Amino acid sequence: EISNLNNDLKLNYYKNTVLKDDKCKAKKGQVGLLEYLFEFLDSFDFGSDDEQSEILSQKELISSSVLGNVFEKLNGYKEGSFYTPSFITSYMCKESITKVVLDKFNAKFDLKATDISELRRDLRKEDKNAQKELLNSIKICDPAVGSGHFLVSALNVMLSIYDELNLFDEEFYLEV
Repeated sequence: EISNLNNDLKLNYYKNTVLKDDKCKAKKGQVGLLEYLFEFLDSFDFGSDDEQSEILSQKELISSSVLGNVFEKLNGYKEGSFYTPSFITSYMCKESITKVVLDKFNAKFDLKATDISELRRDLRKEDKNAQKELLNSIKICDPAVGSGHFLVSALNVMLSIYDELNLFDEEFYLEV
């Protein structure tokens, strides 16, 4: 149950709104709160990253940092929710996941690799299925969840490692 969310409340469209009518003109008039909220959120592309400046579609882009700030304000500091910037989540995930991958691969294949490129050089191509199984055995959990930004960063790191180790093929499957 969401308290204080009453759809009877009517809002006026902002005069410079990004919301357009059928004639591609800025919408005018009043609309219910929920309809406005969903229409507004639907007008943005949340898939953009801060480093990406090229418009991917007709939709306006909204960066993950803006979305994180919105999330932080909606949940409020009282709940202990804080948005962690992309460069921090990426760094934390890369450091921790890379260490786990190196530890697992070094133990399983009796190697002494200190980074992913060294690991790639040391791995044998005939062990490719065992390498995939080992990577697939890694479980990642973010108990705080929040906006899900850590999990997205973790997924990006895992995909990068799959790519660096040349483990992508037509039968690639990563359970999310």
